[in-house]
Amino acid sequence: MSNDPRPTPSDEEVAALLDCFRYGDLEQDDLGDIQRFAEHYGDEWLANARDDRGNTPLHMAGGNGHLGEWWRITRRCQRVESYN
Repeated sequence: MSNDPRPTPSDEEVAALLDCFRYGDLEQDDLGDIQRFAEHYGDEWLANARDDRGNTPLHMAGGNGHLGEWWRITRRCQRVESYN
């Protein structure tokens, strides 16, 4: 078993992740894209990803009314020290 850290997503990949949370398009499999992203890069990116205004995935989902159907994923994003 390797001790190598997980890869770091590119800025474009982080932007795409945030878009999935922002738009929450279940028909376009945004939820599946988020799950695949987390499996590849780790849950910490669900909490640490930020846009140019400092918004996190949780901000995007909550601000656009997607928390209800996405509660399992958004629970993985929560960090007490995430302020905006």
